[in-house]
This record gives sequence, C-alpha cells and structure tokens, in this order.
Amino acid sequence: MGRTGNMFLALGLGMCACTSSPDGELTAGSKPSDVTREVTQDAVTRDPSGAWILSEFHDSIIDHKAIGRFRLPIPVWTALFLRVDSNTVKCNGTVLPQSKEYSRSGKDTLLVLDTYGLQSLVYDEVVDRIQVYFKNDASPKEVAMVYRRLSPEEHHLMVGIDSPHRDSSFRFEENYHTHLTGLLFTGRFEPLDKGQHAFSIDDRGRINGHPIWNEFWFHDYFGTLHPFEGDVDGLVFSDTTKQWPDSMHPFKWKFIGDTLVLRSMTTDGDRYYLSKGELRFLRRY
Repeated sequence: MGRTGNMFLALGLGMCACTSSPDGELTAGSKPSDVTREVTQDAVTRDPSGAWILSEFHDSIIDHKAIGRFRLPIPVWTALFLRVDSNTVKCNGTVLPQSKEYSRSGKDTLLVLDTYGLQSLVYDEVVDRIQVYFKNDASPKEVAMVYRRLSPEEHHLMVGIDSPHRDSSFRFEENYHTHLTGLLFTGRFEPLDKGQHAFSIDDRGRINGHPIWNEFWFHDYFGTLHPFEGDVDGLVFSDTTKQWPDSMHPFKWKFIGDTLVLRSMTTDGDRYYLSKGELRFLRRY
C-alpha cells in the first residue's frame, strides 16, 4: 500500500475510535471501561436493607444542640431507629425503646404502623431514603419525615439491642443516652462567671473536678415521664453528701456556640420549674 493509502487507513481508524454508541457518546479520550462503569452504576438496583435513623430528630439534635423541642412527632416515639432486611422491619423509639419486629410489606411500602397513629414507611429508591408519612394530632394534614442510613461511626447505637437478656429492653435507650452524652456534654467546662468552678464530664457521664457536684444526669426525653416544665432541656447536678432537696441542683440547659448556659430551676419533687439565676461555662473539647 502506498503512502496515500496509509494516511486514509489511519484516518478511518481514528474516526472509528470516536464513533458514538447507541447508549452514549464516546470522546477520543474515553476508555471502554469508563462507559461500562457508568452503565453498571445506573443499572444497580438499590435496596432498603440496612440500618436507618430518623434524620429530623437525630440530626436536628446534632445541628441545634437541643432535644426537647424535637420529641413530639409520632415516629420519634415508635420508630426513631429502623433495621430493614428482605422480610422484616425492626423498630426502636423513645417511647417504645425495645426492639419491635414486623413483617415487611413490600419493596417500596415497607411497613404501615398503627401505634399512636398511622405511619407509613416508604422507600425512595431514587434518593436512597426512607420516608415516613403520618398525621399529628395538632394538624389533619399528612406530614413526611426522612430517614437516612446509619453511618459507620453510629453503629454503636445497635450494640446489644437484640440481646435475649432482660436488660436489653432498655439497651437502645442506654446506647442513645451515651451517644447524646458524648455529643453534648463530654469535655471540660470552664466558668465564665466569678466564683464558679471548672469541671469535666467523661463519655460515661461521670463528673469530675467540681467541689460540690459529683453526679450528673440529663433528660433525654425517652419514656413518657417528662418532669421539666414546658419540655425544656433539663439536667441535674447532685451533691451525694447531702439529703434531698439540698442535694439537687437542677438547671435548664442550652448552648450558645460552645458556651453552656445553665438557667436555675426549682422542684416540688415531681416537676422542675424555672427559677432565677444563670451560670455560663465554656466547653473545651
């Protein structure tokens, strides 16, 4: 073949390398493996199997450093945490923390609950999310909330919650309380007001360094007994060397940035009520 023939052959091969396929367009730099990978990814059928957490409650606590104001939607009570497989859906909530197992309804509509009101759990394959549709007593309109998949860093929430032992009934509540302790209160707190003392709280909720307070408890809004008036976020520091009521130091708590603001409260033994006085501590991680 002559020189001219070789040029035409090379041109023809180059044009073939840039020819479009029926499924998409190849550029001169594209590799067949690139296109195969894209087609394979598009063809994958997503499945709802796995562990899920109710984002509007769980992530709102992370974003706003508050608990009480997010506790009221019914799915929080019954199905804050989900585990889905091909046949069943397991639920744990703040009012019903023990694992409840239900038969899965289908591929998209996973479950319809009728506990404290109708709740329909529906899987959205497009965005890989579960939505729950329900009605609040305060409004006749249907409300939707979203579940996201549990991250690997949050798998500690599942530890021991299906144990056959009797104490497993409250294991999810314990795991979640520990999670909130680390999220909100673990660290060193330095006073911003004269006459106050620094202290630290470890990841198990133990308080150290304060000359008076030697026990610490905060309300996580599990269960049905909520003793803080107005569903405020409340905690109690205790002096175990004294008798009730002198042993208790209850507060409403909130964060402004990294500053923990404690508003004094009083109690009649059953309920906690706002009082006068405020303390501020800077949280050091």
